[in-house]
Amino acid sequence: IHTGWVYCREGFEAPEEGKQLAIQAVTALDLNFGAVDLIYNQHYNQFYVLEVNTAPGLEGTTLTNYVKAIKNVKA
Repeated sequence: IHTGWVYCREGFEAPEEGKQLAIQAVTALDLNFGAVDLIYNQHYNQFYVLEVNTAPGLEGTTLTNYVKAIKNVKA
């Protein structure tokens, strides 16, 4: 935090622009799903993709969130 970086995982609603960038990253890699790590630069008002995890750890709240997201996918 003292350097200006904040890690957010819960209690944070990603802006639509960040969500769309994550979807584009997964699509660009021709994946069905992936865990996309993003950063946001407030000065430039810009999101950046750090990485796409193709085999994310699925336990705890991460597993719960994946189950919810998969159930909400419209075929």
